[in-house]
Amino acid sequence: MRCSKTERFRIALCSILIPFSFMLSGCGGGSSGSQPDYTNIAAYGAVSGKNFNIVNTRTGLAQTIVNSDVIGAATFVGGGMDVAVVSGSGVINIYNVSTGAVVGSFNCGCTLNTQGIASSPDGRYIAVAGDSAPDANVVMLWNQQTGMCDYKFDLGERVKIMAFSPDGKYLAAGGTGGAVKIWNISTDFFVNVGNNTSTIETIAFSPDGQILATANINEKVRFWKTSDGTRTGSPADISGASVLFFLPDGNSIATAGFTGTLHKYRVADGTDEGALGPAVIPYRSSISGDFKTAFIRYDDKKFRMLDTVTGGVSMSFDAMGTGDQFQDMSW
Repeated sequence: MRCSKTERFRIALCSILIPFSFMLSGCGGGSSGSQPDYTNIAAYGAVSGKNFNIVNTRTGLAQTIVNSDVIGAATFVGGGMDVAVVSGSGVINIYNVSTGAVVGSFNCGCTLNTQGIASSPDGRYIAVAGDSAPDANVVMLWNQQTGMCDYKFDLGERVKIMAFSPDGKYLAAGGTGGAVKIWNISTDFFVNVGNNTSTIETIAFSPDGQILATANINEKVRFWKTSDGTRTGSPADISGASVLFFLPDGNSIATAGFTGTLHKYRVADGTDEGALGPAVIPYRSSISGDFKTAFIRYDDKKFRMLDTVTGGVSMSFDAMGTGDQFQDMSW
């Protein structure tokens, strides 16, 4: 549903927080219309809680940003020029990657679920989930251009994971009790997905946006039609997936369980098509817009840039420390 006008003004106004030069391009960052830089990754220090690192993958150099509150999750916005950071207090801060300066701030008016944050492909929306009244279990879409909450979607249980479809038409969310919903953002229409009985660990859209893959702690990876939420294909024989993404042709996925290495599985019949990449357990991943490249943090504390077609590694370097959690890549 759309947020009311009263709810929309709970945000700290962009005109107060942001210089005039930034306002000309909207609250999503001074990068409107710019090209993605493909060079930065974002990770936060789980030990210190507030330190946030922006790492240039070409130089290996890191810039540390200190957030105003303990960091829960982060995502790049504005074509990779800015990064949005969510904290449990209900504030979303947006930092410029180059300068580390705060260029935007949203006060969501409730405690936020720090399990995740998502940015729409066109950079228009930041999706976060509420964790206290009046918006417990609700996914909120904050418009970066207006600084207002445009939509609220109720999952009905605590949100675990969120994802936009590649075309930005759909938003999917999975919960701690197994609920999955897919919303058509422009129409407010939603579908409930399947009969899941345990926490949804990860979700992924196919390149054409017509299929959603879901992975539970105790169940196999399953596939659903985004149009009506019905099952399609055949389950992949793996449970508790920590990494999940589609390959460029949309006919296969790559996924790994909490203690397994990355393998390819065919959507139509669930056939294991073999390993993809190094024989190391993947921890977290980010996939490029064309689905041809994945940036993955592995259990050996290394970051690797993986060709999803050949499995070749084009880049590899050490993580910044055991306490740093990989969040996103500036595709």
